[in-house]
Amino acid sequence: MTNQERIQARIARDKARKAEKRKAQIEQHGTFTNVITMQALLRSLQRRRKDVEWKGSVQSYIAHAPVKMKRAKDSLWAGRLDVNRKIKQMTICERGKKRNIHAIMIDSRVIQGALCDSSITPLTQPSLIYDNPASTKGKGVSHARRRIVRHIEDQVRQSRSDFYALVYDFSGFFDSISHSLCRRKLAEAGQDEQLQALTMYFIKMYQEQDISLITDKSEKERLMEELRADRACGATLGSQISQDMALVVPNELDHAIKDKAGIRHYIRYMDDGNILHADKDYLRRLLKSIKRLCAKLGLKLNEKKTRIVKATRGFTFLKVRYTVTETGRIIKKMAKSGIVRMRRKLKKFRKLVDAGLMTRDDAFNSFKSWFGNAKTIAHSYRTRKAMLILYNRLFNRYRTGGLIA
Repeated sequence: MTNQERIQARIARDKARKAEKRKAQIEQHGTFTNVITMQALLRSLQRRRKDVEWKGSVQSYIAHAPVKMKRAKDSLWAGRLDVNRKIKQMTICERGKKRNIHAIMIDSRVIQGALCDSSITPLTQPSLIYDNPASTKGKGVSHARRRIVRHIEDQVRQSRSDFYALVYDFSGFFDSISHSLCRRKLAEAGQDEQLQALTMYFIKMYQEQDISLITDKSEKERLMEELRADRACGATLGSQISQDMALVVPNELDHAIKDKAGIRHYIRYMDDGNILHADKDYLRRLLKSIKRLCAKLGLKLNEKKTRIVKATRGFTFLKVRYTVTETGRIIKKMAKSGIVRMRRKLKKFRKLVDAGLMTRDDAFNSFKSWFGNAKTIAHSYRTRKAMLILYNRLFNRYRTGGLIA
């Protein structure tokens, strides 16, 4: 056997081994009867009960958990969903922007959690790039911030301070997630038809409730027809399934940048992406390709937040502003918007405390959380010192004895 034949034989063995591993994975996590089990529901309950056991509905579910889970499992195996389908909708104001949040009851959340933990997550995560760390066990925001610093350091070794950052942001990210694309991604991941139908039901159930409140009969029928035919778009905020699909749907874009374009210094956290490269013209051409691929995926870039900037001018990623000096030093500062927001919060907290609507302990806990986070994520001595002075002035040094910036 020649050397080339040995190489081809080794490649064939590797492919066969990977195919066998993938087959076993799909059998375990892509088959309805192996996913919807009492064991999976019990594991899901153990995770979903954390930090919410004070709620009466959760306590009631826990008290009757064996009966409720058995009934849920039997109904799902029979092709129906016999749980409380009540969905509460609330509107929150986040950084001046109103967001509609849906909250569902614990019995439905347990099923969704089992579906994610035992099927969607294990089937889809192996295909994600390493630098897509959102909603992933062992990663998260801290991991993403460490990775962006690592990318900057590597680029500095290659180009000193002479490089650029392409920063992009999706507009209406969750609202633009296509249902037909979700179903295709689930099928490609290996879910059988029953699991696909159950997953799509949970994705659509929030919109189905909103459509049911429409009074115009013709408009209502039109929207329901689009929803049933997978022609609608949108995944609700607050759902674990939505979080998983938000990772999977732009995965084709991630691989196009990493694998096809060969960009090593690229990271995406949900709807925020960052690419580092020494050639500005190349980044301009790459941005055009990204826009075309986003249009294919039904996603749209936010033109106001998508830009190419010189590293020495600084760019923001996950609320931290990174700047590279001419000598190659990396400076991390907190985004100005976050600082302004916290200053306004403290002044509002003072008014709420005076009105008896908030305790000083709650105000201190909020300040201490921001203060500790600022110390961890950025070079923020002056910022923390100024914020500490403001807090001491507003709350007369309440519980800040010995606290230094």
